[in-house]
Amino acid sequence: AQFEPQARAWLAALANARPWFEQAAAHDKAKARAKALDARQQRFAQLGPLLKDDHPRKAAMAKAIVDTQEQLGDQLAETGNYRDAIPHYEAVLTAKDALHGGKAIEAQGGLIIPLNDLARAYRYAGDYARALPLYERALAISEQANGANHPSTGTRLNNLAGLYQAMGRYAEALPLYERALAISEQAEGANHRSTGTHLNNLAGLYRAMGRYAEAL
Repeated sequence: AQFEPQARAWLAALANARPWFEQAAAHDKAKARAKALDARQQRFAQLGPLLKDDHPRKAAMAKAIVDTQEQLGDQLAETGNYRDAIPHYEAVLTAKDALHGGKAIEAQGGLIIPLNDLARAYRYAGDYARALPLYERALAISEQANGANHPSTGTRLNNLAGLYQAMGRYAEALPLYERALAISEQAEGANHRSTGTHLNNLAGLYRAMGRYAEAL
């Protein structure tokens, strides 16, 4: 009997929050990510305080918010609005760092994409100083979690090299591009699209360095 008032309060709150759930689903269908995020945050604000921190429903609602923030960040980045994407990617990284950051580095693979997403947004927003440690951390994790010669590690090398090139640090970019190319040739083959991308990037760096014969 002592739990009946709590149960009634929960059912009432659940009913009151139902429209937010339905709105979020409708906004997802329309790919209106900002509105979907707001609806999920409103629902969490109503229901979250009624649940213990370790309750599965609370964790599921929090995950839905993070997933929507990631989707919104991607949507903004795809349209070139990198600066607007940054706070959403920051929130995603903060949430996932809380889950994975305390683990051994080889078990932190879940952080590679959030780190890369935020680094890319900073890079194309012109904030190279903030992008750099994120790309470096993503590479360090990939080397331990996936292996030094894994294609994912090659992608992280390529991304870091691209930032170094944008910063004019050509000497630091060169061995990273070369290593990324070698990984792709070995893991995916000389005629793979990824290998072609790495070749093109290396050639672009050679041109920027004035080493035209090597670029050809």
